[in-house]
Amino acid sequence: MIKNVCMLPKIKGLGRGPLAPYMDGYAASLLERGYAPMTIMRRLHGVCVLTLWMEKTGKTLDSLDEGCLRKFCKKHASHPAIEWQKNVLPRDILDYLRKKGVISTPPMLGGISTSSELLIARFEKYLLEERGLQPGSVKSIVPKARMFLKETFGKKEASLGQLKGKDVLNFARRHIKGKHPATASKMASALRTFCRFLHRFGETQSDLSVAVPSVADWRLSRLPKHLNADQVKALLQTCDRGTPLGKRDFAILLLLSRLGLRAGEVAYMRLQDIDWERGEIRVCGKSERQAQLPLPDDVGKALVDYLVYGRPENGSPFVFLSLMPPHEVFARSAGISQVVRRALDRAGIEGYGGGAHLLRHTLAKRMLEEKFTLFEISEVLRHKDITTTAIYAKLDTDVLHTLAQPWPGDVR
Repeated sequence: MIKNVCMLPKIKGLGRGPLAPYMDGYAASLLERGYAPMTIMRRLHGVCVLTLWMEKTGKTLDSLDEGCLRKFCKKHASHPAIEWQKNVLPRDILDYLRKKGVISTPPMLGGISTSSELLIARFEKYLLEERGLQPGSVKSIVPKARMFLKETFGKKEASLGQLKGKDVLNFARRHIKGKHPATASKMASALRTFCRFLHRFGETQSDLSVAVPSVADWRLSRLPKHLNADQVKALLQTCDRGTPLGKRDFAILLLLSRLGLRAGEVAYMRLQDIDWERGEIRVCGKSERQAQLPLPDDVGKALVDYLVYGRPENGSPFVFLSLMPPHEVFARSAGISQVVRRALDRAGIEGYGGGAHLLRHTLAKRMLEEKFTLFEISEVLRHKDITTTAIYAKLDTDVLHTLAQPWPGDVR
């Protein structure tokens, strides 16, 4: 397989080290998943650097896990074969070896674990399966929990029973002080979630989340940015609907602007969520709350155009896929927001910065202009609490004008 794929000069380390017997199989798996020969070559180059490192340091396959590969990537971060794929290679090669039964899969549940990586794996599973968070949200929270363990315990085993409120407070202060309120709030929220997880499963005697300080970020303090009708039209017109990319991006932008979906709701939408006969679309929102929304005619036509003439055929259950092999689902909801940002750049619309939520705010503003109530807007946007929708009241200039008091006369 390698001879068929790798037509470039021989890679140093090919056929050496603990991973040598699995090179052909790994290359074949990449080819089956639709990777281009050049990408396979680069991925194998990274594996060769890894196997030579294992040979030099005396590491066996039994020692290969997430922690080991993280150290390897950090040590070789500047290597040309590692730098561009340091966030992909470790996960991919581990997944392959575990599926083949070459190395064992770490337990995801169980009693108190002294291994930080096993604990993080349990935390990730808890967020996905019990809390019902979207994968993108989990990928934002988990690294902060890992950072907390690393800074608190260093290279020592995580003695969770010895954790104290001051450990949590000191970490929070280091990573919250001086940060933008939105960034600080995310760190504080992730830390509270991790502390509650530890307490719930008996890792700590008390709930240390109370030690996380609050972040001064007052609700309703900022106006949500939004586009006007002409800007939305210009945004949609930037999509070249004669290409697969343009068909996909046009369908995404329509879903965001017409239905006000969140980025994650679009990223992880499945084919089975679209009911063509009834003209409805099922949306799986935060905490796995589901809703049935009407499928507008123009959105339905855009989806059909993309699904029939633009979407790669690879058996994936997800609607929106990458157009580059191996045609995977968007890894994070940020990929959907990136579609919006690229369209904004093409349309020459500056000063907005945001992504998918910009079009969600735009829909709310348009509904206000059409005299919908906040309760109706809350239902369309599927807010759990009406207070979340209250921010849009600040955009209703007609009502605000009626509340404004006359400017007092000269009081000098």
